[in-house]
Amino acid sequence: MRGYITKRSKNSWTIVLTVGRKVDPKTGKSRPDQKWITVRGTKKEAEAKLAELLHQYNRGELVEPTKMTVGEWLIRWLDVYVTNSSKKKFRTQETYASIVRNHLIPALGHIRLQKLQPADIQAYYNNSGLSSSTLEQHHAVLHQALKVAMQNERLINVNPAAMVAEKPKGKKNLDMQVWSEEEVRRFLSAARKRGTQCEAFYTMALETGMRKGELCGLKWEDVDLENLTISVRRTLIKAGPDPVMGTPKTGRGRAIAISPALARLLARHKAEQESAAPQAGCTVP
Repeated sequence: MRGYITKRSKNSWTIVLTVGRKVDPKTGKSRPDQKWITVRGTKKEAEAKLAELLHQYNRGELVEPTKMTVGEWLIRWLDVYVTNSSKKKFRTQETYASIVRNHLIPALGHIRLQKLQPADIQAYYNNSGLSSSTLEQHHAVLHQALKVAMQNERLINVNPAAMVAEKPKGKKNLDMQVWSEEEVRRFLSAARKRGTQCEAFYTMALETGMRKGELCGLKWEDVDLENLTISVRRTLIKAGPDPVMGTPKTGRGRAIAISPALARLLARHKAEQESAAPQAGCTVP
């Protein structure tokens, strides 16, 4: 690569970099591929900038100047690398989008991507009223987005999120808070008063330790009352009129043993559902 500087006006210079040749789509002829960069300051400063750019090019670190803001990049990252990713589950995509749109863009979105400094990110963490655990999640999302900007799209030379001095760290609470047997009995007694469905749901949750989404994703075909087992095959990702189901968090199903008492409770719940289904104009899933 070759380069030179020309004077534009007082204290303003243009660096012209020739990075090879390219074909003009209109004429079909080859012409120099040039990058034009404006530098303000003295001629000596412009020469120093030219030397820096040449050094970056020789090391494979040269990035083209862009006016793209942090907000514009984060939206592009969501659209290209998150929403269309087959490796990220639907709930993960929703979480990333919420963090970006509701927190990162309002706080940092106006800053030019190539001007973003670790101090800007640190100020966001320091001035936020969010918990350290929440901010730790925000940092992970921002770090990932900027890493893609650096490694995949060559928009920045360094990841400023990796250079933050005081990264947020959530507190690790090793003291588990669990109910006593008496508290469990009182809770299930209250659930029983709400009907068989409520009692069956919470009894199964307490006995099996299944996740909420797994409980909501169960169908009767997953329940084997004779062999006292439940097969976890799916999880509810998004509730509503058109629910979205996905695979369990581990990526594979599993079987869970249940007690005879829970099996009897589930059998009663199923019988009540089958009895009420015709009146509601539906079938039991």
